[in-house]
Order: sequence, then C-alpha cells, then structure tokens
Amino acid sequence: VFGTISFSLALTSFALTFIAQISMVLFPALRQKQYEEQEEIYHKIRKILHFVLPVIYLLYVPMKWILSEWLPQYKVSIDYLALLLPICIYDSETNLLFNTYFKVWRLEKKLLLINVTTMCLSTVLSIISCYIFKSHIPIVLVMTLATFFRSIYSESLLRNRLNSSGFNMGYVIKEVVVTVIFMFAAWWLQPGKSFMIVLAAYVFVILLSEMNRKKCDTVI
Repeated sequence: VFGTISFSLALTSFALTFIAQISMVLFPALRQKQYEEQEEIYHKIRKILHFVLPVIYLLYVPMKWILSEWLPQYKVSIDYLALLLPICIYDSETNLLFNTYFKVWRLEKKLLLINVTTMCLSTVLSIISCYIFKSHIPIVLVMTLATFFRSIYSESLLRNRLNSSGFNMGYVIKEVVVTVIFMFAAWWLQPGKSFMIVLAAYVFVILLSEMNRKKCDTVI
C-alpha cells in the first residue's frame, strides 16, 4: 500500500520543496519593511494565492495523462494525487505566507503551538483510521485534513496582528468548496468530466470574488 501511495507523496513533496525556496527569499525581504508595508504585502499575497493556487487543480488532468503515458506502471499511484493534491494548496499557503509572517513578527511560540496541535490531530485521526476503518484511504484523507487545519489555524491566529480584513472567511469557504468539488470529481468521475466540473467551479469562484470586490468598492 505504501508503495502505491509513495509516488504521489513524492510528487507532492517535490512541489512543496519548490514553494519553500520562495518563502526563504520572501523572509529577508519582509524583515526590511515597516509594519504597515508588511501588512499591505500580506493582503496582496493572500489575494494572489487565493486565485492562483487553485489552478493546480486544473492541471491535474493533463498532468495525470502525461505521467500515465510516461510512467504507466505508476498509473494506480497517480490516482491518489486526487486526494493528496489539496496538500499543495494549503501547505503552500502555510509555508509561503503564514509561517513566513510568524517568523517575521517573532511569533515562533504560536507557530510551535500550531505545529504540535496539528501533529497531535493527525496522529489521533491516523490511528483511528488505521485500527477502526482499517483502510488506507481515510489515512490519506487525514493528511489533507491536517494540512487544511494547520492553514486555517495559522490564518486565524495571525488575524490578531492584522486589521479586520486580515482573516477573510470568504476566501476560506470558497477554497474549501473548490477543494471538495475537485477531490470528489477527480476521484469518482472520468478525467474529461472532472476537468470541466473543476473548471466551472473555479470560474464561479472568480466571478463571485469579482462581484464581491465591486460591491465593496461601491460601498466605499
């Protein structure tokens, strides 16, 4: 079972390693900024990630086809990317934005609290999945759930250092909706149908965000 899933885990880890290198460049740049500039950059990056990262879901179908043709012996393993790919979304947000700002603002204790809490949650849920459900699929889902929890928990703790718009629940809800739709469509439906459904969900989120932005501008 581990051999089947390990290839998808390796692909996910490769993507996260790339994102981690970007955060290493961002950290010293932010340290040189004033607090007001740091806060402004936070909102800009958060908004960009909200729109850009879900594009990874749209790349799943072509990426799956290319890898299946290139490495047909790993075809079954590649299917698990449908359940593991959301880790790239939420871990990228955490490593690139939230963890960086915890370090910039010297909130290492809160960062430690988040990581320990996430580790305990993941451990407990993994044990339950293993010994009660006796299936590896719930364990894979626990990985994604733990990553999602860490991202939301990190953003909620950072809101104490930000203004009222620092924690945008609308972003969170829309990201969760797109993620759930992607996981269901990619796991259960044919590649063509799943791509169209995820594309429709992504376009809907973009249009909804644009409508909300115009509404806010009108109010202001």
